[in-house]
Amino acid sequence: MGTDRSFKSNCASANLTSLSIPYQFIGVHPDFHDQLEDLAEAREITIANARLYRDYQFECAQQAYRLETELAEEEYMVSEIARLRGSLNIQPCEECGLSLHFTPLLLG
Repeated sequence: MGTDRSFKSNCASANLTSLSIPYQFIGVHPDFHDQLEDLAEAREITIANARLYRDYQFECAQQAYRLETELAEEEYMVSEIARLRGSLNIQPCEECGLSLHFTPLLLG
């Protein structure tokens, strides 16, 4: 009986030792490692492309915002000028099309 326990104990310690061996030395087929490396490389490429696309979308959104802001400011200025013209009753000059004419002051 004593030898049976020592045999079991030796087998158990051998199993524990074999479990502590690093994963790469277990005896996995080399093609698996190649496929794993290919997947990791494809993942990195996909992540890089996703970052580029995200940055591109962000730049497009910024450009659209800037253009819409400029358009809104321009529309506001046009409507404000029209409102001021209406409130001041200013009509464009028939000769040149300008709204206002400035005449020099004659001093003395």
